[in-house]
Amino acid sequence: MSNNSQNPKVTIIGAVLSLISALGVALFTNWDKIFPQQNSSEINVSENISPKPQQDTVEVEFVVYTQENYEPLESVKVRFISDGPPSTKYTDRNGYVNITIPIRTDVEVILSKDGFKPAREILNLTTDPDRTVPLFLDKLNNSSNPTPSPSILSSPETSTVGVAIVFDPPSNVRKTPNGDILCSVRERTKINIYSSHGNWQKTDICGSIGFIHSSQITFQSN
Repeated sequence: MSNNSQNPKVTIIGAVLSLISALGVALFTNWDKIFPQQNSSEINVSENISPKPQQDTVEVEFVVYTQENYEPLESVKVRFISDGPPSTKYTDRNGYVNITIPIRTDVEVILSKDGFKPAREILNLTTDPDRTVPLFLDKLNNSSNPTPSPSILSSPETSTVGVAIVFDPPSNVRKTPNGDILCSVRERTKINIYSSHGNWQKTDICGSIGFIHSSQITFQSN
């Protein structure tokens, strides 16, 4: 009788143990689904990725002319030197060329074309940056604008031909027509003009005699 009374208990205990075992197996098998864990490599990747800062840029536009007759020049090789490696472009049939560069105060421009003297300009970009900058090339063996003699360059000036206004600065004043830069006029300024040499006007705005291109000035009427 004792054996018969114990059989139900044994059966119940066995059933409970079987249920616990089944629950343990199910929990172990589906552990990742029940308690998902974030991949550490995904955490590191997301933490290490950061957007690159965008650098502000400015578009600079140029038109290249012949200094003799102010005609636009096509296929002029234009090298721009600013931050980073130099950039080279060529003017179109209207003499136009542009470049987009990081914002800065100035840019160096080197011009070259067969049959013309190479030219180099350092342009200030802080004064009226939205305007199109005129640049000029002089033909080789050009007899229409001979280099002034030392006496013309150094002779004192006693009377003016007129007074002109530099209307679209910055404008370069050169030691000789199409020569090295003597100074740059960076504001609208009245200047004395002493004589004319082709398309160049003789002035003393730099404190010594120099030449400014006629396209950069307008004569003041009396």
